[in-house]
Amino acid sequence: LDLEKQVNKSLLDLHVTASKNTDAHLTNMLEEDFLEEQVESIEKLGNMITRLKRAGTSGLGEFLFDKELK
Repeated sequence: LDLEKQVNKSLLDLHVTASKNTDAHLTNMLEEDFLEEQVESIEKLGNMITRLKRAGTSGLGEFLFDKELK
């Protein structure tokens, strides 16, 4: 999750630089091809982490979570 957040921050920094230099093509490409996907990945990973924390350490919750992934 931290890696996804770092990648997202780097993409946002690049987007700011492209905007300052009025590079419409790069800003559009970043928005459509990368930033949306990054946000979705961060949300998905965050939800998975939350579900795993709620599952506890009994083993059954982890088993059911693992079964859902397959």
